[in-house]
Amino acid sequence: MRARKRVEMTRAMGKKYVKYDEGAALYSMGLNTFQRMAHEAQATVRVGRSVWVNLDLFDKYFQTFAE
Repeated sequence: MRARKRVEMTRAMGKKYVKYDEGAALYSMGLNTFQRMAHEAQATVRVGRSVWVNLDLFDKYFQTFAE
């Protein structure tokens, strides 16, 4: 339930960067799939020991799969 609440807050706030777990919940996909796609999209930014995903870049990459 906590992840769902964070997704709602992310959408409401219009965040530009999210961590893997929040992004996976936002896009309704598995964690490993989201991580792989984020790396393929070159949308990751490493800050210390944490990795953040740029949602603008990820979304552009994600849209390339639309038919």
